[in-house]
Amino acid sequence: FPLQIQNKASFGCTITKGKKMLEKALQKEQYSDMILLEFGGNDCDFQWPQIAAAPEAEHFPNTPLPLFMETYCSMIRLLQAHNIVPIVVSLPPIDAERYFAWFTRNGLNQENILRWLGDVQMIYRHQELYSLAVTKIAYETGSLFADVRSAFLDKHNYKDLLCEDGIHPFKMAVKGLAVDIRAVCQFADSNRRKRLFLNQFQHGIADCLFRAPAAAIHRLIWLILHLFHLFSSNAPYVSINGTLIPNQAIEIGTIVL
Repeated sequence: FPLQIQNKASFGCTITKGKKMLEKALQKEQYSDMILLEFGGNDCDFQWPQIAAAPEAEHFPNTPLPLFMETYCSMIRLLQAHNIVPIVVSLPPIDAERYFAWFTRNGLNQENILRWLGDVQMIYRHQELYSLAVTKIAYETGSLFADVRSAFLDKHNYKDLLCEDGIHPFKMAVKGLAVDIRAVCQFADSNRRKRLFLNQFQHGIADCLFRAPAAAIHRLIWLILHLFHLFSSNAPYVSINGTLIPNQAIEIGTIVL
C-alpha cells in the first residue's frame, strides 16, 4: 500500500487557519486522494496570561466550540465536493497537571488560573469536549474516523507516552499508532477504488446497449469478472487511459496530514 505523504501540519494551527490553508491549496489545484484532519488541540486552548491577569473575567478558547464544529463540517463538505476522502482524527488525551505546570513555568499566577478553572482537571475535560465533538462530526458526516484517543487510553498509563509539556506524544508513541491510521487509509482507498469501478461498471452497462450483441456480451462478462474479483479479494485497481487494471506496484496518489 504505497503512499506519497505531504505533511501540512503547522505549529499552533487552529481550524480557522487550517480551512484557509485548505482553500488556498484547492485554488492551486493541489489535490490529494485522502486528507487526515486533526484539529481541536489548539482550538480548545486558552490565552492563559489573560486568565492569570483577570481570573474574574469571562474568557473564551481560541476557537469557541460552535465555530469549531461549523468550520470542521464546512471543511469536510469542501473536500467531498472535490472528491477527496476526509479522514477525521480524534485528539490524543493530555495530562492536565503536567500541562498546567508547563504553561505556568515562567511565572504565571497559578492561584489565579486555578481560581478561574475550578480545578486543574478542567483542562482535560475541556479538551475532551472537543475530541467528543470531532467524533460526533465524523459520525454525522459519514466520514472515516481514526480513533487515536482510544489507542492512547487503551494503554495502562498513557501519560508515559506524552512529552514533558503533557500534550504532545513522544515520537515513538506516534510511530506505534501509525499502523492503525494506515489501516484506515487502506480502507479509504479500497472504498474509493470500488466507487471508481462501480462508476465505470455503470457506464460499461450503458455502453453495452449500443454495441453489437457479441461485443456487448464480451464486454459484460469482462465487467462482471472484474467486479467479482475486486469485491472478493479487495484487490486495488487503477484507471489508466480509461482501463482498469490490477494495481501491483503503482503509486496510488497522495495523502495530506
